[in-house]
Amino acid sequence: MPRPMTALMIALVVASSAQLRAETPAIAPITLQPVTEVPTELRGDWRVVAIRDEAGMTAVAAEEPAMTIAFNGDGFGLSAGCNGVGGDLFARDGAHHVVGDTFSTMMLCPEPLDRQERRLWQAFPEEGHYHRIGQYLYLFDGDGQLSLALSKAN
Repeated sequence: MPRPMTALMIALVVASSAQLRAETPAIAPITLQPVTEVPTELRGDWRVVAIRDEAGMTAVAAEEPAMTIAFNGDGFGLSAGCNGVGGDLFARDGAHHVVGDTFSTMMLCPEPLDRQERRLWQAFPEEGHYHRIGQYLYLFDGDGQLSLALSKAN
């Protein structure tokens, strides 16, 4: 069962996503530039509090395995408690970010962790933009759909 504050946060995000989508910068066809340093507002560890999956945008329940995303140096790392996925970030026009040169460990994981990993990997946008509001970070896909809502973990 989602906590009331998490449910309220999800409702506010979904209600305001139309405005955030309207503010999405247009993608211009230009050369991608490697990100030499992750932007300050992204750096650190983030906990996934809501995720877009086959059920739509849903809050991550407290009893579910934790999903985390770390942005450090020039790349990112994803984890749901078993395998890890990481890669480099590339910038397109300073507003859009693209994932590249990804890698993953390939351990056999118990079902709850395996399911969480698949959800996280599928929801993490390979191309899109982000919007940070206080201790929350929102990741949007290339079509401007909200994919993940994160809260600062450290």
